[in-house]
Amino acid sequence: MTPSQENADRFNYWNNRFREEVNRLKKQHWHDFLASTNAKTVYQAFQFTKPRSGGGVLPLQRPKGTITSRDGRG
Repeated sequence: MTPSQENADRFNYWNNRFREEVNRLKKQHWHDFLASTNAKTVYQAFQFTKPRSGGGVLPLQRPKGTITSRDGRG
């Protein structure tokens, strides 16, 4: 395919359709999962609703076991 506006439009159309379908399937899977929970697994589902801890990069550890600081001096 050669670069053209028509090809770019086609790509964008199918790319959007793909993303919409993935989102729809994720949502459907989540609803199906929640519908299948019982007293034991409801807590597992609840864990998925909590924000992740930090989400950042863990501090680096030197070979002797000391931890680096954020300012780069420690």
